[in-house]
Amino acid sequence: MAHHWSIVGGAALLALACSGGGAEGGGHGATAGAGGSGASAGAAGSGGESGEGGAPAWACKPGPGYTSAATPQRVSSVTATLVDQDGVPVGGELMQVCGLTVCLVGTTSSNGAIEIKPNAEIDLPVLKFGIGFATPEFGLVLSQETDVFELGRLSTLRLPPFEAGAPLTAGTSPSSGGVTLELGSAAQVDIDTLTYDVDQRGFRAVIAKPGAALSGVDPALGFELVVGTAPVLTKLCPAARLSVTNQPGWAPGAAVEVWLQGVDVTQEWAPYGGWQRVSTARVSDDGQTITTTPAEGIPMLGTFGLKLAAP
Repeated sequence: MAHHWSIVGGAALLALACSGGGAEGGGHGATAGAGGSGASAGAAGSGGESGEGGAPAWACKPGPGYTSAATPQRVSSVTATLVDQDGVPVGGELMQVCGLTVCLVGTTSSNGAIEIKPNAEIDLPVLKFGIGFATPEFGLVLSQETDVFELGRLSTLRLPPFEAGAPLTAGTSPSSGGVTLELGSAAQVDIDTLTYDVDQRGFRAVIAKPGAALSGVDPALGFELVVGTAPVLTKLCPAARLSVTNQPGWAPGAAVEVWLQGVDVTQEWAPYGGWQRVSTARVSDDGQTITTTPAEGIPMLGTFGLKLAAP
């Protein structure tokens, strides 16, 4: 995805030039929009090889691909205050009002406040808060019967600092905040180098406190565990095995579903603004961790919701 910046009306306008077939041809698997739920899961990618000069060829199996209704919504202004789960304001964090083709971008003030004024018709507008710097990235669909969105306090998670990041290197198991990845010896890791500087590319993760009410996570989806990871949208090929501390205390051997929130406009692995089940998982025999099924795993980094599988 190429990022092209210009300034419009005092805000940075990000035109997204998307490539790949992830958003074409519909989709399948378990999907949930702003308040829905789905059924069967799409398979995560596998395989992969290196191209000339050792550069990734990204020959891995692509994601299922999804499409979303792109009815234009008038968005005149969006105001909000971003706070972490302890209620502490998050200043200096990027927030974006994004449709499927353009974004209007702003930065929170020292007290976490922000106002973005698109004054435009936007296809499927989503307020995306956080970009994997201070906080993970969440998305909140702007679908109210209004063009002025006064959202009040938005609750998010706070990631560990950049210096605490663990290298995302093939053949290693980077850990952060009670979350561990297993990267195979031939794993390909594709980080957005336009967004993240060299010293910002380490793996960082955070687990929400039990019962945390996080903005952008519909309670109707039933997630008992929410995990934020960064660098956001990092591709992992083949899909990486994910292990998370069993904070909910689920029974040993319990089956678990792992869902990814869709903040990527290519919609390769999840519908934009919605959620997609990308893997199953199981609680370890000692009840300490939840680990994705070996044949599945997570195809990219982002924000995940976990819940017990339906009987």
